[in-house]
Amino acid sequence: MTRRCAVLTLIARLNGAVYRCLNMNFGLYSLEPEIHIVLKIKTDFNFTMKEITTNKLKDITESLLHYKEDDIGLFSGICGQILFFSNSKKNDFRDLIKRNIELVISKINNGYNYPTFCFGIAGVVWTIEHLISKKLIERKDAVLLYQLDEYLYRMMHSEIKNRNYDFLHGSIGIGVSLCKRKSSNIALKGVIELVESLYDDRIVQSGNSMAWEFKVWDGESFRKVVNLSLSHGMASIISFCSLLLKSGIDNVKIRSVLNGAANYFVQYLAKPRINESIFPSWVENGEPLYPSRMAWCYGDVGIASALFSAHEATGTSEFKDAALEIFSHNATRRCKWLVDPGFCHGAAGLSHMYRRIYNKTGIQSYCDTSNYWLQVLMNMAIYEDGIAGYKINNNFDSERVKSYDLLDGVSGIGLVLQEVEKKRECTWEECFLLV
Repeated sequence: MTRRCAVLTLIARLNGAVYRCLNMNFGLYSLEPEIHIVLKIKTDFNFTMKEITTNKLKDITESLLHYKEDDIGLFSGICGQILFFSNSKKNDFRDLIKRNIELVISKINNGYNYPTFCFGIAGVVWTIEHLISKKLIERKDAVLLYQLDEYLYRMMHSEIKNRNYDFLHGSIGIGVSLCKRKSSNIALKGVIELVESLYDDRIVQSGNSMAWEFKVWDGESFRKVVNLSLSHGMASIISFCSLLLKSGIDNVKIRSVLNGAANYFVQYLAKPRINESIFPSWVENGEPLYPSRMAWCYGDVGIASALFSAHEATGTSEFKDAALEIFSHNATRRCKWLVDPGFCHGAAGLSHMYRRIYNKTGIQSYCDTSNYWLQVLMNMAIYEDGIAGYKINNNFDSERVKSYDLLDGVSGIGLVLQEVEKKRECTWEECFLLV
């Protein structure tokens, strides 16, 4: 370990342990014995930090250019790297993007058939549509999409049959991809039917609120819980329905599901605070699991992002007020559990979500919070054998490993750093259900 970052960071290994969310199987938790103790943090965003982020972005770009990925996925694979290169200020990578898309399509034609948004074909379809919208590839070069609509429609119904409404690994993620393909009749039919299934499977709560059961893995078996997260739970339902409304797909059940899910969080917000996090990770048999982490995947900030999207989609001021209360509560929170740099459960995701809400509201404390987590992110680039200095915690032991992925690795970190540098509208964050 070296200390070549701008702000000194100490890694402390403790006998105690803190929970860490895995990037698989419905948000399973494991134990992580390592925390970062930040010795010195500035809250201003000055030229020196801009220079550091620019250099870091160059290092990430160079590393991705020389890395050969075999998996095709968006959150873990080639499509995540394509998304990074597509967001470059210049069009230097157009040929690289086209070659990689051709490679992905070839792998699908040769039998790859995993459907999910995180690892599979749903994420590929979203990526291709995104590239078409940015005029980086032409629709005539992506005729495979029409064949995949039918496949994703079938796979979505298979997941619905299993009551799997997970975003990363289930029907909600496939629905996000089909929404991107709304000009296709079967894709539009699919998202409408998904909402109808959500409506039918709702658990009616008091005060016009709704809840849903999700499966979580405890290491031995699946348990049914009311999962509140954006990655695997109810917050994703809010963001998905908000995405539909913003895409011009509107009906009574979409609004009913959206309002019911959002009202659940608004009512929960009124409960007495018993932990530093407002919301638990999930509720099982009426018992909340506290504390939740502070991250995109689980916890208050992802939920707040979903509620603000609900406000934008419906104009409901109550959802905006709730979202800003949650953002403000967490703006000064310094979560000791945060040990990774990536987007999913790390400093990059927090910095981006707070920069995003600052751009929407102009509230200065949110900008300060974004800059704080940006500097924490810079602190974490301490490994000489890492990618641009970065390694992530291995899900299964205390070893730190390199990751090129979008979800928890340098592709996602790079996208966040690109947004710091540029002033134009962010076009990729929909894939994280920031809509």
